[in-house]
Amino acid sequence: MSASLTYEIPFDKAIFEQQCELKFDLIWEEGLRRNKIKLWLGIIGLVLGSAVIYSGDMIGSIFIFIGVLNLILYYDYFSRYRKNERRYFRIIQRESKKMQTLKDVSIWEFDKDYFRYKFYKFDAKFNWVAFGGFRIIQDNLFLDFEEQQKSYILGRTEVGQEHFDVILSFLNEIFPQST
Repeated sequence: MSASLTYEIPFDKAIFEQQCELKFDLIWEEGLRRNKIKLWLGIIGLVLGSAVIYSGDMIGSIFIFIGVLNLILYYDYFSRYRKNERRYFRIIQRESKKMQTLKDVSIWEFDKDYFRYKFYKFDAKFNWVAFGGFRIIQDNLFLDFEEQQKSYILGRTEVGQEHFDVILSFLNEIFPQST
């Protein structure tokens, strides 16, 4: 294992925004999938309940109640999703403009004992035990923290294929069970 890999990466607004969108989608993916089930349960409950009531049995009102309840839950979750989406991307746009104005570079340092990231507002250095592993999603490396829903994201296009492969090889030595 090499002692240390260091990369200085200039800020790219398009890549940054694409990575933020990918991260947002990944965070909300499971909740949206479950919410879609609520929508279908609501529709099925309303249709089934209406059919049962139409046939003359009042037990269909239970199905209608379940259907309406699921539609209310669907709407509530979807409203929170849209509100968070607007707020998140407003913040991303604002931060993106600030970072583009600074024309700064990020520093990614992969050492056998630690990971260091320096850019814009902070300089952070973490021992590898703080991380749970890494993932590759849509040509982006997600360096995931162990206990939080946080990741550092590095795109293949930011460092090039050859350097990306070197980083992956390095991380496979740090986290043999990842990917």
